[in-house]
Amino acid sequence: MNKPLVPLVLLIDDSMTEQRLLVELLKKNEFRLAIALDGMDGYRKALLNAPDLILLDVTMPGVDGFGVCRMLKSNPQTQHIPVIFLTALNRPEQRVEGLRLGAVDYIPKPFSTDEEVLMRIRLHLPKKTASVPVAEAPAASAPDEVGPLSALVQLAVDYLLRDLADAPTPAQLARLVGSNETTLNTAFQNELKLPVFRYLREMRLKHAHSLLTDTDIPIRLISEHVGYLHSGNFTTAFRLRYGKTPGQVRGLRAEADAMPLRRDATFDTQGRSEQRQS
Repeated sequence: MNKPLVPLVLLIDDSMTEQRLLVELLKKNEFRLAIALDGMDGYRKALLNAPDLILLDVTMPGVDGFGVCRMLKSNPQTQHIPVIFLTALNRPEQRVEGLRLGAVDYIPKPFSTDEEVLMRIRLHLPKKTASVPVAEAPAASAPDEVGPLSALVQLAVDYLLRDLADAPTPAQLARLVGSNETTLNTAFQNELKLPVFRYLREMRLKHAHSLLTDTDIPIRLISEHVGYLHSGNFTTAFRLRYGKTPGQVRGLRAEADAMPLRRDATFDTQGRSEQRQS
C-alpha cells in the first residue's frame, strides 16, 4: 500500500536555541526537516530539497529573511513554496512587508503555544502532501521513449525519487513495494530499460546536471544532495555519463552567461541586422 509522503519543512533561522525548540516540536509531530543557519544557505537548500513549506526568520546575518523571501518568490523553482515568517519583528509595517513579499503567514516570537505553530503549518501545507506522494524530484523523470508504468514500477519510482540522497537499496525497495529484487529488476528492465540501481544512478546524475546548469549551488552540495558522499566518486560517475566533469559543465554555463553580443553585426534604424563589410 502506498504510504503518504511525510511533509518536508525547511527551517531557516540563525538562532540555535530557537532552532532546537522548533526541531523538537516538528520531529515530535512527524515532520521531515531541513535546517539552515543563514539566508543564503536556506535559499540553496530550498532549491536542493524542494520543501513543502519554509519557516523563515527575518533577522539573520548576510541576507535577511525579507531578502530570502524575495529570492524565493522570484525563482520559478521555489515561488510556489509557502513561506511563514517566524520572527520577533512584529510591528504592523514589518508584518505587512512580509506578506507583501509573498509570505502566507507571520508568526511572532516567542509564539504563544506549540499548537498554534502546528496548526498554522498544517493550514498552509499543500494539500497533496497530506495524502499523495510526490512522483518525481526536480529534473528526475523516467528515461525517454518509455510507455505508461505499471503500478509496481510507479510505486517503486515514487520511493526512489522521494530522497535521492537517501534512497532505499534495491532489496529495501523490493520489500517496500511488496515484491522481490529479481521481479522488481525485471519489471524495471522491461519498462524503463534499466535495472533499479542504474535507474537510480541515472536520475541522480540527471538531477545533478540540471542543478549545475540552472543554479549557482556549490558542486559539493549538489554531490551530497544527489547521494554522493565523496566528491571524487561523483566526478567519476558524472564524467562517464556526460563526458565532462561537473566543473566543466558549470564552466560552460558561466561562459554562456558571459558571452558578449556578436560584434560582426550592426543594426539599422529599423532594428534589422546588417553584416559589416570585411
